[in-house]
Amino acid sequence: MNDEKMMTEGLAGPGVYILVQRHRQTTVIYVGKANYLEHRIREHLANYIGFKYALRKADPSPGTASEEYILTSPYREGFNQYNNLRQSLENAICEVEKMEFYYCCCDNRPGALHYDLSVKLGHEDFPPAAIIKELEAVLIRHIKNIAHPHQHPDDISLPISSDNFRLERPKGLFDVDLEHFGNWLSRTLG
Repeated sequence: MNDEKMMTEGLAGPGVYILVQRHRQTTVIYVGKANYLEHRIREHLANYIGFKYALRKADPSPGTASEEYILTSPYREGFNQYNNLRQSLENAICEVEKMEFYYCCCDNRPGALHYDLSVKLGHEDFPPAAIIKELEAVLIRHIKNIAHPHQHPDDISLPISSDNFRLERPKGLFDVDLEHFGNWLSRTLG
């Protein structure tokens, strides 16, 4: 998406997003929030190209085990990537080319373009910061539940790896239709 489309699509404001990377054996999902979506998306891209993020092997297994990464500790190994710049950049470019971003703008001010979140907020309006923090926590929790279901050991779980290492508890500020979200996620990843 070019800069002009980013502005017209509403990425100049707050919201939540899901970053998806599809690999043969797993789909990696990261959930985030931002006061300015466009800047946060650019930050992700720059961090991969600048070797600040861990880089996965070409075909990682599900999970976040260290053997599934080429660059496992960016703060220790990241600068060394410049010693073999061509190969390191090729690995980073492969990682970036797999990225898909899905987003929901959450600017809840009167007159904002993205006021309707398609969820009932109750008798009061929440500020955008509260909305995006709550949505991020809800999405992280449910992605992790899908990625690591507490099921019978014989059940086969979906090949999803959650890239969120923290787990914030949703505060229950509003209801999210988890069945609808689960269906959307299945269709999107399908």
